[in-house]
Amino acid sequence: MTEYAANKLSGYVPYYLYRQKNMVGNLENIGYALSGHECINNITVMEELAPVYACGAGSISKLLGGAIARHASPKDIGLYLSEFDERLKQKLNFFSCAETSHNFLP
Repeated sequence: MTEYAANKLSGYVPYYLYRQKNMVGNLENIGYALSGHECINNITVMEELAPVYACGAGSISKLLGGAIARHASPKDIGLYLSEFDERLKQKLNFFSCAETSHNFLP
């Protein structure tokens, strides 16, 4: 598979690396693009240079500052839907606390 991918990506260059902490063998995801066509969003998210405002089952919002704060939603869609109202309140509180804190500046 690695050889096949290398052949298909001829002319593309790697521009970001994302380590998978829960993968067998600690494998990595590498982003490839044609030179000059790199995705700025991928770079800023992987380098933790920009906040992430996420929604949906399995999403993780992230705010940056003196420390990194994360707010995760459950992956299970049924649980996500059944707890939606309470989790929405928690997420709104997460963002409002971060906005008034000097530690987190989105």
